[in-house]
Amino acid sequence: AGYRADKHFPDDLSRTVAGYTMYFDGHIPNNFFDDCNAVGNVAEAKKVMEDKYWCDFNTGRSHIHRAKLSEEEFLAVLGLMFWTTEGVILADNA
Repeated sequence: AGYRADKHFPDDLSRTVAGYTMYFDGHIPNNFFDDCNAVGNVAEAKKVMEDKYWCDFNTGRSHIHRAKLSEEEFLAVLGLMFWTTEGVILADNA
């Protein structure tokens, strides 16, 4: 997602690609729940979304942006990530 976002939004590091056709930026949680009729703690939900974005998505995006990988380099890194997890035993609660 970070690699695609860097290609589509090279000058806007606040955006990341959340799905194949959807982007997400750190300002979306402010209005995300405006039309939500569900009972719940909307303020807490917004805080969780913002924390997740600024800690995880944005951090990954900034690493990808700094690396400035070509498509071939990105695919090589992706392959290494999958290869290095082969044979890793996951805990039952993972």
